[in-house]
Amino acid sequence: MLDWITPSAEGPDAALAVAALPEAAERLARLGPDRRPVDRSFDADWRLPARPALRLTVSAGPAWNGYLGLQLTARGAAPSGATAYLALVEHIPAGAEGNAAPRRLVRAVVGPLALPAQGLDELRALRIPEGAKPERLLGMAWWLDAAQKIGGIAAEGCPR
Repeated sequence: MLDWITPSAEGPDAALAVAALPEAAERLARLGPDRRPVDRSFDADWRLPARPALRLTVSAGPAWNGYLGLQLTARGAAPSGATAYLALVEHIPAGAEGNAAPRRLVRAVVGPLALPAQGLDELRALRIPEGAKPERLLGMAWWLDAAQKIGGIAAEGCPR
């Protein structure tokens, strides 16, 4: 599960405003009125194939000068209209930062990335956000089909 914080009407004075990604509001709008959360939370549950035709791999380099390099590799047959996303995610354990449950907080996102038939090798440097702890960061990626359903996901531990 991933935790997304969307910008609030209160702007920079809102609680958790520093972790709210501007593109999170766009993603929420794309869900459509039938799937938008009423209570400001949203759970999505998709069953993924055990061996999808399109396989993702995420790897990371060392944190350097406030940035972390992530590489996304996609191999296999991508369905027409499929796109991928690469994210920097902070794993916050239960009991830390006032959280009762563990969280995977999305801190930065690259995408949508087109998935060409010959595969994809994408290397990006993502800024480590203010307040994030580099030792808790990991790279994650997922791909969506043309209907915006998750077809596969990959995660990588980034030891710092």
